[in-house]
Amino acid sequence: EQFGISESEYAALETVQISNSIYDSKLKNPDFTKVWGAKSTIGGYEAYVVNCIAKDRKFLITWIFKSDDGKFRYVSLEGEGETLKTIHPMVEESWTIKK
Repeated sequence: EQFGISESEYAALETVQISNSIYDSKLKNPDFTKVWGAKSTIGGYEAYVVNCIAKDRKFLITWIFKSDDGKFRYVSLEGEGETLKTIHPMVEESWTIKK
């Protein structure tokens, strides 16, 4: 609804299309020196991951996936490399759509 697309257009969307759009926007952003994609799991869901390194040497990790309720999810984590080494696996293992 917020993107101005119909229900049938939404139903036809795939996670890879959304992740490619995010990847392309980060790749074109001059604030990032390196951008790459990967696949992973988060909270038990298969996800496409867009990884970025900014000019200030901070990292941005973004998981894109479709949850069981049919919604596309976007989870991101930003910070220093050493901090993310610790937090990254915790996010992937503990993330849930429940509060």
